[in-house]
Amino acid sequence: MGITRKSTLVALAAAAVAVTGGGAAIAAGGSGSPAAESTAIVDATARNLGVTSTQLSNALKQALLARVDAQITAGTLTQEQATAIKAKINAGEFPLFGRGHGGPGHRQGPRGDMTAAASYLGLTQAELRTALQSGKTLAEVATANGKTVAGLTGALTDAAKKHIAADVKAGKLTEAQQEKILESLSQHITDMVNGVRPEHGHGPGGPGGGMGAPPQGA
Repeated sequence: MGITRKSTLVALAAAAVAVTGGGAAIAAGGSGSPAAESTAIVDATARNLGVTSTQLSNALKQALLARVDAQITAGTLTQEQATAIKAKINAGEFPLFGRGHGGPGHRQGPRGDMTAAASYLGLTQAELRTALQSGKTLAEVATANGKTVAGLTGALTDAAKKHIAADVKAGKLTEAQQEKILESLSQHITDMVNGVRPEHGHGPGGPGGGMGAPPQGA
């Protein structure tokens, strides 16, 4: 393969990586899975370039690995997150379309929220779970037990910040990710306490997807 062909291959690989994050819309309009759509694109592009699909796939893999390294340098991925992503890339799990390979968001989860809320309210986790299963919001449970909504919100916020700080110290989150989570943390917890469901069925990357009434038997 000549130098010009190699340069073109690398440039196309870099371009493909650049559009990966926006590929979900294209995949949604396709007839196959994200992996199948990606394979079809790679095969067609390889034919147009006069190279093999394997050569183009290898170029894409190197471009993706380079992008991960750049995100480590920029502080948007931890080493732990990068290692997990690189393992997937090296295993060939890097469809061009569908979900991107950004690092995992922080989710403290309902158990962490339940512990902090129950402690502040002076209830056992089982008692709090029963109250939520009856259809009450955390704010209503707080009022019924002589506690303030502001106090409950503060307790949950403090607990979430401790979990987030611990994850940063453990290398599970970068400082940049921590800052992004903290930007929406207060609103997320306020909504959770008042029973407001987050859009799209999940939290904004805060300490979990919210602690509404857990399912029966949870």
